Amino acid sequence: MVTDNDSTEVSITPTTLTITPSTWNTTNQVTLTGQDDLDNDGNITFRISFDNATSTDSKYNRMAPSLAYVDDYAD
Repeated sequence: MVTDNDSTEVSITPTTLTITPSTWNTTNQVTLTGQDDLDNDGNITFRISFDNATSTDSKYNRMAPSLAYVDDYAD
């Protein structure tokens, strides 16, 4: 799962990534869309996190991806 720490600021599509033996070297795109929350809260930094991998291959099962931090600039 791909999740964020503030869904009032951003939506994520897709929220699940599936990587198979035949697609491991193919780019998986995740789109982040800023949400107009009508608050005058300025620029916001939020965290995007990824669940640990689930795999039948013990080298990859439970592998922990890095967190990503993203800035949402108010307009």
